[in-house]
Amino acid sequence: MELVFFETFEGNKLNRDKWRVICGGHGWGNNESQFYVDNEDNIKVEDGRLRIIALKKRHEHREYTSGKIETLKAFQYGHFEFVCKVPKGKGSWPAIWMMPENKEGGWPYCGEIDIVETIGRHQDVMHFSLHTKKYNHNIGNQRTFYMPVAGASDRYVTYTMDWTKDYISFGVDNKEVCRFDKNDKRYDEGVESWPFDKKFYIICNLAVGGYWGGEIDDEALPMEFDIKSIKVLQNGEENNL
Repeated sequence: MELVFFETFEGNKLNRDKWRVICGGHGWGNNESQFYVDNEDNIKVEDGRLRIIALKKRHEHREYTSGKIETLKAFQYGHFEFVCKVPKGKGSWPAIWMMPENKEGGWPYCGEIDIVETIGRHQDVMHFSLHTKKYNHNIGNQRTFYMPVAGASDRYVTYTMDWTKDYISFGVDNKEVCRFDKNDKRYDEGVESWPFDKKFYIICNLAVGGYWGGEIDDEALPMEFDIKSIKVLQNGEENNL
């Protein structure tokens, strides 16, 4: 396989040739409490890592600020690796996930891949999920798996995803922990069930509060989501999609 994206967060600034910063404080469909800002207090690159930091700091109508970035490049299929350490504290909601380049039909019809996410009130329990028109969290039937990962908020853990035309699987420290097959007979066929045959871009963010994140422990702030590296590998055919 060929390395097509590699980020080790060198230097002292986010590489804007690879990433765009997303701003806004409208709740993001989940009643989240933070305002995402383009600010080095919230998005720091230093010591070979990305630090996404949530602060108790008022910005416009929100009492908290944090960071959210997404890749300029989109990908279809491949092997993905993320080395990161999640924050501690009730109310934290860090996530590495993907959305499609073409969002025709809107969410959830367009699809969403949640590579890894967790919430502080269930410390170090990691979730891996797929959302589609027919199977999503709003109706409580998404394809999903969760498990405790010992020390996930104290150490850097490697999370992986293998995405092919036939399945998407997720792993922890280079061991597969779950797999979702496109042709699983328990699910309907078609794009409303499996919209994952197109290009998606990578998103990294730290939300606070919201319907899932829950009550925020202000004494736990600042909260910090650290990412050391991101790799995407593809074979020759995938490179040309």
